Amino acid sequence: MSRAEGYSLFFYGSLRAHEVRVAVLGKDFCSEQMQDASLEGYQPRCVVGAHYPMLVEQRGGLSIGLLVQNISNEAMRLLDDFEGVHYHRVLVDVRISGGLHRAEIYCPDATLTAGDVWHYERWRLKNMASFFADDFALSGVNAPRPLPVKSVER
Repeated sequence: MSRAEGYSLFFYGSLRAHEVRVAVLGKDFCSEQMQDASLEGYQPRCVVGAHYPMLVEQRGGLSIGLLVQNISNEAMRLLDDFEGVHYHRVLVDVRISGGLHRAEIYCPDATLTAGDVWHYERWRLKNMASFFADDFALSGVNAPRPLPVKSVER
């Protein structure tokens, strides 16, 4: 992909939400830049101790999301900062109407632990407010919170 044309990213998690994109970028992308897409071979999973997801490679997995094209260098800098130190970009092929499109995804590093399957609509209705309260930071999403230690009765 020529950088003169801008970057292409597949959003599978919190960045699918208009509210999150505006909070990160100060505005949203144009509707012409965005379209529904899917990514085969990956499944969105909850990050243990956080209100945001991660992608896990999984045979037969499917991640539904949003392809955004022609992203500027400045927007990419803001998005990279927001994703923080525990995510890096990887090039993949996403399915759009009309075929496949090369795009990048944010993949987690080994410090994040995958939990249950992550559902965007459930997150949007029940956990987006907690995400903004507990996890959101322009300098990088907050690291997962440690889980409480369960005491064992003797």
